[in-house]
Amino acid sequence: MIRHSIHHKLTLFIIIPVLVIYGIVASIQTRWGIRSAMENARRDLEESTARHATQCDVIFARAAETAEGIARYAVVRHAMTAEKDELVAFIHNALDRQSGIIGSTVAFAPEFSSDRPKGFSPYLYRAPDGK
Repeated sequence: MIRHSIHHKLTLFIIIPVLVIYGIVASIQTRWGIRSAMENARRDLEESTARHATQCDVIFARAAETAEGIARYAVVRHAMTAEKDELVAFIHNALDRQSGIIGSTVAFAPEFSSDRPKGFSPYLYRAPDGK
């Protein structure tokens, strides 16, 4: 029978199993670390994406407001230079496009235009049947 030294027995029965267990624990910790890092990266990207999306929403809303303001300005400029019939048609079209408006008028200061009759301010309203 072969007798092994204490050093050989310690190596065989304690150190090797400890190293194997250490390797398993290190592997598990590495996987958990990678999983945690990936989860943190995903969460950071979601937060960053949401923040940038909000910034884009604000920019797009401002662009839409600017476009609407320019369109309103163009409409008002047209109304200021329109003849009587054009002005009445303008108000009529506004009532047709916006069902929530019950009535509308356009009035100008007397000194604004010398070619308009004083007090000319057409008022159009929606009939009780909604038309």
